[in-house]
Amino acid sequence: MKKVLIVDDEKSLRSALKDKLSQDEYELLEASSGKECVNILMSKSVDLVILDIMMPGMSGDEVAKQIYESDKLKSKPPVIILTNKSDMEMMADMVASAHSFKYLIKSDSTLDKIADTVKETIG
Repeated sequence: MKKVLIVDDEKSLRSALKDKLSQDEYELLEASSGKECVNILMSKSVDLVILDIMMPGMSGDEVAKQIYESDKLKSKPPVIILTNKSDMEMMADMVASAHSFKYLIKSDSTLDKIADTVKETIG
């Protein structure tokens, strides 16, 4: 069973994503902050991270950087970035960094679209 880590400071979105993705039989983990995400990735290997960019404390782009630059993490999974920001320059930099990122704007993405993107990324 593939493991998906959902990282967002909005509990309602984490819950909605868990409900939707549980229909596809993924093992679902969740984190409410960037720091919690990094702590989970230091102890567990996951197949995919769904990551919010705008979070208090450690932002999603800081988390993404740690995922690909740290030698202490159990895995370097692909990342689906969810954001309300349409900062194309920042996203272009992240995608150009040669790591596996996909970018979705929350207001333009239904739960079905996010679930489809998960399936396209990890099966």
